[in-house]
Formats: sequence, structure tokens, C-alpha cells
Amino acid sequence: VELCWAATKLKSMDGPFGKSDGYLKIYSLDPSPRLVAESNVVNNSSSPIWRPMLVSVNRLCAGNDHKPILVKCYDHDAGSNDDEIGSFECNLSQLMS
Repeated sequence: VELCWAATKLKSMDGPFGKSDGYLKIYSLDPSPRLVAESNVVNNSSSPIWRPMLVSVNRLCAGNDHKPILVKCYDHDAGSNDDEIGSFECNLSQLMS
């Protein structure tokens, strides 16, 4: 499946005048989180559009489109730990509707 993601009004993690260097990590929840995909970093943007990611349905949700997946958004910080901006759970069925 091709996953296409974008965000608007992404929270700045680099101070009041900075913008985030956002990227996504996609996890299968089976039952504990297992990383299945990671997006490119979009630098200095509060409205990033990430390149599409190809992930097999088997790897993403074991073929069950109602199985939950976890999406986490991070701010990339060179030289220090990345900051988590936010996250949400959904399933493939919701994403495809």
C-alpha cells in the first residue's frame, strides 16, 4: 500500500520563531509497537508534505485492515535527541475511506 502524508500547523519544537524538521514513524501494533516505515525529513516547515511510502499490507497490519497502527511525528534535531511532536492511532480501513 502507498501511504501519503501531510500536516498543517505542525507545532514548532525549535522555539517561537523556528519551524520543525518533521518526519513520521509508522508502527504496527501487534500487540506491542513494531516500526514498519519511516518517512523522509521535511526541513523547516510547519506544513510538511512527505514523500509517499510503500509498505506491504502484510507488514503493516498482517493483512487485517482493522488492526491498529500507530503514527508518530517527530522533529529531527541534529546533535541531540529528536522531539516527539504528536501521535495518533488508526487502521488501514480508516485511512482508505
